[in-house]
Amino acid sequence: ERSDTEIKRDQDRSDGAVRVLTVHGSKGLEAPIVILPDTFATPEHGRHDSILLQAGDTPLWKVETSWDEGVRRAARDAGREERMREYRRLLYVALTRPRDQLHVCGFRQDKGGSARNWHELVSAAMQRIGATTVEDEDGQQVLRFGAVPSTTETVNAGRASSPLSLGPALPAWVFVPAPIERQDKEILPSERAPRPLGVGYSAEGRSAALDLGTAVHKALEVIADARPELWAQRAREAARPHVASTELASVVAEVLRVRQDPSLQFIFGPGSFGEVAVRGRVLWQGQRFLFPGRMDRIVVRDGDVLVVEFKTDRFVPTDGAGIRSGYVRQLALYRRALEGLYPGKAVSCGILWTVAARLTIVPVEVIEACERVLDPAGMGS
Repeated sequence: ERSDTEIKRDQDRSDGAVRVLTVHGSKGLEAPIVILPDTFATPEHGRHDSILLQAGDTPLWKVETSWDEGVRRAARDAGREERMREYRRLLYVALTRPRDQLHVCGFRQDKGGSARNWHELVSAAMQRIGATTVEDEDGQQVLRFGAVPSTTETVNAGRASSPLSLGPALPAWVFVPAPIERQDKEILPSERAPRPLGVGYSAEGRSAALDLGTAVHKALEVIADARPELWAQRAREAARPHVASTELASVVAEVLRVRQDPSLQFIFGPGSFGEVAVRGRVLWQGQRFLFPGRMDRIVVRDGDVLVVEFKTDRFVPTDGAGIRSGYVRQLALYRRALEGLYPGKAVSCGILWTVAARLTIVPVEVIEACERVLDPAGMGS
C-alpha cells in the first residue's frame, strides 16, 4: 500500500500484434518469433560509467579518464566488467523468449564495434554448434541453425493434427465451467462513524474539523517512537501541512499533552503498534463482509488486546455511555476483526480524547449492546 510499485502491463496476450519491448520488459514472456534488431551496441564505453565509481567500499567521483590513477582506473574497469556481465545476462533473457524462431540482426557502423557485442557472441556460438551460411529472401548471406518450415509444410502439419494426438480422453470435469465466485461486499469502519462535527455545522467548520483530526493523527503517528527531545519538532512538521499557521502551536501543544501524560505511556510503549492496517473477512449482520480497516493504535498484552482510536472532538463525554453511537459501531467492528486475529485473547476498546488527553475504555456491555442491535445473527455465532 505504501510502495510506489505500479503494474503497467499484461503482455501475455499477443492478439496477433507486433510488440516492441526492451529486454528487461520481456522477462517472463514468450512469442513465436523474436527479432533482436540492435545487437552491436555495448555498455563498454566510458559514458556508461555511473557518477560514482566503486573502489571496494569506497565511492569515487567519476572524472576524465586522463586523470585516472591506479585505484580509480581499477574501479572503472571493474564497473565496466560488471556492466558487461549484466549485458550478457540480458542476452540470455533475449535468447530464451522465442518459441519457434529467433532473428539476430544489427547495424555495424564504419568504426566497427566491440568483439563482445551480442551479434559477435551469437555468431561465434552458432558456428560452434554447426550453423550454415545460406542466402535469405533478399540475397543476403546469413548464418542459420535449424530449418525454416515452408508455408505448405505448416499448412499440412495443421491438417494432420487430430484429437487422437492428444492422448487419452479428458475427464468430464474439464468441460464444466467453474462456479461463479461470491464477491463479498466491503464494510468500512469509517462509514460507521460520524464526522468529527455533526449536523448544524457549516461546510467550512466540518472541513476545519477534518483538517484538525488529520494534523493530530499525523503528529501522534510520527512521534510515537521518537525520542522525547524530538517530539515538538516532528509534531510541528507533521501538522504544518494540514492546519493554518495560527493554529499550529495549539495543535502541537495538544499532541504533546497526550504524548507526555504518564498514564498514557503504555499506549506507545512495548507491544504497541500504530496505524495498524487490517484486511480480512468478518461475519456481520448474518453476512460475510470484506473488512479493510486502519486502527490508530493497538496494544497487545499477555492476556488481552486493546484497540485505541484517537478522537479530536472538542466535547468529551464524562463516561462510556455518552460516547457517540457511530464511534461505538466503529469500535465494535474493530473488536470483531481483532477477535479473529488474536484468538483466545480478550479484546477491549478505548477512545483517546486528544483535547483532554484522556483515555476512555468503552464498557464491554456497551459494545455488546451495539452488536446485539446491529448484528443479532453474529452474537450467536
